[in-house]
Amino acid sequence: AFLNSANITATYGDTTFVLGRQLLDTPMIQSFDWLLAPGSFEAYTVVNKSISNLTLVGTYIAAYRMNGSGTDFADLDGDNWTVGASYSDAFDASVWYYNVDHSDYTQVYADAGVEVSGIKLAAQYVDTDYDAGDDSTTYGVKAETTLAGFDLAAAYVNVDDAPAGFLDWDGLYTSMWMTPTSGSVGDNWMVSAATEFSGLSVSAAYGSFAYDNDVEDGSEFDLILGYGITDCISLDAAYTITDYGNGDGDEQVMELIATYKF
Repeated sequence: AFLNSANITATYGDTTFVLGRQLLDTPMIQSFDWLLAPGSFEAYTVVNKSISNLTLVGTYIAAYRMNGSGTDFADLDGDNWTVGASYSDAFDASVWYYNVDHSDYTQVYADAGVEVSGIKLAAQYVDTDYDAGDDSTTYGVKAETTLAGFDLAAAYVNVDDAPAGFLDWDGLYTSMWMTPTSGSVGDNWMVSAATEFSGLSVSAAYGSFAYDNDVEDGSEFDLILGYGITDCISLDAAYTITDYGNGDGDEQVMELIATYKF
């Protein structure tokens, strides 16, 4: 057992400080919560909202526990930090800069989104500059809408020259339950549909991934169910079929999750 969140949080005016062990939620450094054991960071974060509709964030990361890696936190080499700005009003946009000495790269991330006639359109761009080896350029587009009670989405992401840098999980549009798109090189796409009836939420998704190997592209199918028994008790199930494109065939995983909030 371990504590993935143990920090001092203080707010002064429009500024919030989070000092200690915490979950992070930025596009290319974020806590992945697969198996109810989110990746966690020992970090120092400052969030400012003094300007209307604009959020400024800065985080310095000292140590990191990767999702599914046990209970120990590992110190990160060098200086590892990110600064970002997010705007939300008539349209949404954000820009982030990452300095990750531990993995020898710097990175720029940008995205923007707008809703037109009930369709949400978004685009993202990532440039990863490695100290050694080929740099990586990533761009993606996504469309979402609701039709006949179903939330529908389709996305395309291209990762060029080398995998994109990330910690724990990424925010690329085609990343799925088992597969982060940042690990690919080439064209990736994903389609999904979700709905809810009689208290049961159902979502299904299928994606294709260009793995960096000489065998074949991979794919993933996800079926995720959720049911709220009471306000504080819920049951979830996730079934995935993943082909990693290495010639070893499919990997099937079933996860059953019971959650109690208190």
